[in-house]
Order: sequence, then structure tokens, then C-alpha cells
Amino acid sequence: METINWEINKIQAGFRRRCSTMDHIIQLETDIVTSFSQKKSTVAVFLDIEKAYDSIWIQGFLFKMASMGITGAILAWLKNHVTGRSMCVRIGDQKSNHKTISNGVPQGAVISPILFNIMMSDIPRQQQTKTLLFADNLQYTLNDLQDTVVSDVQEKAIECRLEMVNLFNTLSHKIPDTTIYIPPEILVYCDSSFAIKTIVSNQQSTNEAISLIRETIRSLKSSGTRTTLAWIPSHTGITGNERADALANMETKTTSGERTENPLSPSEKASVARKAWANAHFMEIKRCQKECIQMKTTLNLTIWHNHKERAVSICLHRLRSGHNYTNAFNHIIDHEADPSCRQGCETLENIKHILIDCPAFDLHCHKLRQLLATKNLYFDTNTILGMNPLADPAPQYKIRDLLGRFLMQTALIHII
Repeated sequence: METINWEINKIQAGFRRRCSTMDHIIQLETDIVTSFSQKKSTVAVFLDIEKAYDSIWIQGFLFKMASMGITGAILAWLKNHVTGRSMCVRIGDQKSNHKTISNGVPQGAVISPILFNIMMSDIPRQQQTKTLLFADNLQYTLNDLQDTVVSDVQEKAIECRLEMVNLFNTLSHKIPDTTIYIPPEILVYCDSSFAIKTIVSNQQSTNEAISLIRETIRSLKSSGTRTTLAWIPSHTGITGNERADALANMETKTTSGERTENPLSPSEKASVARKAWANAHFMEIKRCQKECIQMKTTLNLTIWHNHKERAVSICLHRLRSGHNYTNAFNHIIDHEADPSCRQGCETLENIKHILIDCPAFDLHCHKLRQLLATKNLYFDTNTILGMNPLADPAPQYKIRDLLGRFLMQTALIHII
């Protein structure tokens, strides 16, 4: 709660540690002196909310708490703390009838100032004005009035005051002698069954509107209001719509029916062309014979393709993709470069040579050969690099670790 209180009350100096009225007084004095030195005028409106603690709208407060992410047991405890309260007057041994308290937070409670600051946290602010709060007192300052006469300043101050009074009346929902009704349920009717299924689905949606609707429903539920989504058919029972749907359905099934030509717009033609290009590119990749390009049945990552050492992971990726710094690949880019093995072998220095055939590395890859032999796996590049789809996944992690050790021991990690 202390973290939330610090984050949401940057303009609030009341009920905060190491803050006082002097902070805002010094700020106002600085604004006045600065404006005076620049030959500008300063308008300041000071407002005091009447019965601030007693006029807090409980339902809105709980909704705001849930929207901020305060849910679960903490929100349930706070709801129990601010609801279900009553008061009476006692004179001697006589008591009046109890009256239910529908609004406000308890006076004198230690947590009440924090709750009040949360309720005031999202007070609207404008770019050209400065808003400062101390408890239920508000300071509204405007410093950019240049060459303004006194009457214009007074008129502007009156406009600001009226605007803020109307704003506070709206925010606080002040109804002095009326109980605010908190609906136990909200019923929403919608004619799109697909939209309702998407909202109630557990799958994550990329649509920002769907995420916002789900968050609002959860916040309402946490604040005590249940939301029900109901589907209503929009076209059934209307004679004209049913007849039009029947005629359209019948017309689509007849080969001699009348047809209209609807030319595509340039953006629609571009969309069709992009989709055709994407499909053609996908089929080209699918027919590709490169060993580093494989078709997967799922979008999940192949876990053993990564290594805990970043340098080893980069080296393994270069070996699998075929784009690396071996002499054979450098020769493809620069035909004057020597493609032969840098260890003195009279052959091309490609991936197969340095991992399998090069005699200079036989001693270092002995354990890797021995492991593959015990698992009845071929000692080839696809199996070593984890690209053999027929290989058992269980030994892939051990193969990856031995290959990473081989690359570091032979210093190939600095070459590839």
C-alpha cells in the first residue's frame, strides 16, 4: 500500500511522509516570481472539497482499486472495511436509531488518508496548468497569461473556479440525502455471438478492446458487481430480413442468377497481391532443399537449440543456418579468399569438415562420438546440431553440452 500511495500521489502533499503545506507554498511563490520576472500574469484558484471524507463514492472507490490491480484478499478486506457501516447518536444512556452509511471512509482510521489519496489520484490535469493537492484542498495555477489586464485575469479565474466546482461535484458523486444504489448485476445485450465468445474465452487476445473489456469486467466483479453477457438474435422474427436472407441464399445457389461486378479498390488489390506473394514465398521455402530449413508442426521453440552460454548459442545458430566465418563460406563471398582448412588439411573448411572430418579435432570430439554410438545415432552434422527430426529428444541436451564444450576447447567458438 505504501508503494501505491507513493506512485499515485505525485501532486499530493497531504498524508505523505516528509511533505507539508510548505511544499506547495514555495512552489506557488516560485511561479509568481517567475511570471513577474517574465512580465506575465499568474491565475491561482483554491478549492476546498466540502465533507471530503464523507462524500467518497464507495462503489467507484472499489472499482478504482480493482483497476489499479489491488484485488484478492486485500480488496475484500477493504470492501469489508468501508461497507456495511452505520451510525447513531448517544446522549447519556439513550441511543437514536441506527442509520446506514452509504458513502465515505471511516473518520479517524489509520488507513483512511491512504484510501482518500487513492480516490483523488486520477484527478484530471491539463498541460498548460499546474495542479497541486494537499488532502482535500486543491490549487489550480495558470502561468502563461502574457499582457493580460486585471479584468481578463479575474474572468479567467471565475471560469476556472466554475469548471473545477462542476468537476468535483461529478467526481465525488455528492448526493447529500440520497443513498447511492450499487447494482449487484449488469446485464449487457449483444447481437454478436462471436464477440461474446471471444470476451469469455480464456485465450489471450491481441485486440486492445477485448483486453479492456475483460479488465473492466474483472474490476466490476472485484468491486461487487456481476456482469452478464447475453446474446440476442438481431434479424430473426423480422419478416423483411428473413425474406431478404432467403432470397439471397437462393440466388447464390442458382448458376443463372444475376451477378454484379464490384471492382476492388487499390488498397484491396494490394492486400490480395501481398497475400499471393506470401503464399508463393511460403511454398518456395517449403520446397527448399537446404538442411537448415525445416518445417515444424508447432510454433514452440526447440529448447535444446539454446545454450546457457550466449556465445555458444550464437555459434550453434551460425552452424545451423550455414552462415558463419568458415573459410568455405568466406570464399563464397570473396572468391579470392582461401577456402581450405586453416589446420593444414587439403580440403574445404566447411561445417562437416570441422565437426566430423578434421583430424586436428579428433581427440576433442571423442566423447561426442562415444555418446552417439551408445544411443545408436549417426555421427553427422544434423544429429550433432540437433536438427535430426527422427532423433530421440532425451539425449539432445547432453549432445548440445558436449558440442558446446568441443567448440570452446578447440577455440572454434572464436572462429565460427
